[in-house]
Amino acid sequence: MSEGNKQKIIVILGQTASGKKHLAEKLINMDSRIQFISADSRKIYKHLDIGTDKPEGKLKTHYSMIDIIEPCIQYSAEDFRKDAEKEIEKALGFGKIPIIIGGTPLYLIALFEGLFEHKKDEEVRKYLDDRLKKVGLNGLYQELLKIDPERAKAIHPNDAYRIKRALEVYYTTGIPMSKIMKERKPARYIPHYLGIKWQRSLLYERINQRVDVMIKKGLIEEVKKLKDMGIKEHCPGMKTIGYKEVLMYLNGNITKEEAIRKIKKHTRIYARRQEYFFKHFKHVKWFSHENIEKLIEEIIHNFI
Repeated sequence: MSEGNKQKIIVILGQTASGKKHLAEKLINMDSRIQFISADSRKIYKHLDIGTDKPEGKLKTHYSMIDIIEPCIQYSAEDFRKDAEKEIEKALGFGKIPIIIGGTPLYLIALFEGLFEHKKDEEVRKYLDDRLKKVGLNGLYQELLKIDPERAKAIHPNDAYRIKRALEVYYTTGIPMSKIMKERKPARYIPHYLGIKWQRSLLYERINQRVDVMIKKGLIEEVKKLKDMGIKEHCPGMKTIGYKEVLMYLNGNITKEEAIRKIKKHTRIYARRQEYFFKHFKHVKWFSHENIEKLIEEIIHNFI
């Protein structure tokens, strides 16, 4: 499919706590045909509501790709691509306006740039975990630089997940990941990226305030309920920021105050990581959080 024949899709991106949900509320009040497709790797999990800041009420009825799997199920970026494509086609088929909204960079890359499919190898993963303990993350990164310098230069030296993934691909196939990626399945859609931009210090204030609100709304009680349901700590959903720190508190490892401080700190770190990855996205039109009306005008002018 040529670029000219591909469907262009609106994508609203922004760091955690940047106001994406508030923008979504404004948009559906202007046009009820809008269908939001969440690109958030935490909102996919059922039962994780307060800590993932899911949409509620009328707004939730305009969202898909939330509450789709149990917290103990593994869900990959490739799974997201397949499911999101179905949701886009469904929305278009019903005459709706699909808008991707979220802050998980890998999900957006999978949907709009395409990923290659590669089966996991648990033995190789265990080997790499052992190597990580022996030589450290920098040692693994240096190893990747020798094996696949092109892929290594595209990965942040502190990104343990992608470093190990690239090494796993090489050790299971004998082919550098960068070479395989050039042969990956092409994307079906073209993104029209619109981003919400914040000054870092102000965003950090919002993050801290939002964590306080989550605690008041009952985040600790929500985690207790998940434990009572038998959902184990090792489950993917329970490794979400907010849930893992509260679990540490409930298990008696840290105090409640320490848990709250850790949630705020880890969320700020995650926001920085999002900022780093979004800088590498092409053709993003950024709007200040103080100028959201301009972003809305952009959507209305081009798509509604």
